[in-house]
Amino acid sequence: MIFIITLIVNILSVYSFNCDDSIFSLPGDVEDYSLCLDGLGDFYVSGDVEIKGKCRFNVSINTYSPTLSDGTNSYTLTNSICYYTLQNNYIDMFCDISWNGKISIIGGNNFLVSLPIKSNSIYGYGFGSISYLQGITYSSFITTYLGPNSNNMSFYSLGGLGTINNVLNSVVSTNGRIVFKISYYT
Repeated sequence: MIFIITLIVNILSVYSFNCDDSIFSLPGDVEDYSLCLDGLGDFYVSGDVEIKGKCRFNVSINTYSPTLSDGTNSYTLTNSICYYTLQNNYIDMFCDISWNGKISIIGGNNFLVSLPIKSNSIYGYGFGSISYLQGITYSSFITTYLGPNSNNMSFYSLGGLGTINNVLNSVVSTNGRIVFKISYYT
């Protein structure tokens, strides 16, 4: 499996390079480059990049077992895994979560996913995207949401005329799958 990290000018300092007598140069616009670290620790760079000397890209890929819940009661999960990288106080998280049971789930509560590390109390807002969704019945666009100082993330539905609705457990089927990515500060 290949894990891809794209650098953006605003977060370039988030990723660190440990270089001994090395030069790392990115000619042109930084947002034109992406770095790739595969599961074997091999490092790839796209774009017109020059690396001289020995550099180590300091990112560890961690896994954790997520919890889907209503805040109190949990769904029964199958084949679910989340991967995340932590660099300084910034987390990139990717999850593929499947469920096949929702015993005692309260329909009026938000549909929640646990986080590996609590979000920051001031800058904890997360941004993300959903790439696969099955088992949630909504007629409009659904996106990830993470507020500050939280142990869980939730989902919002973007309705007509700019309305935003929480995705509640009442619209979640007994079986389903969601694949998403979210980034946030701890």
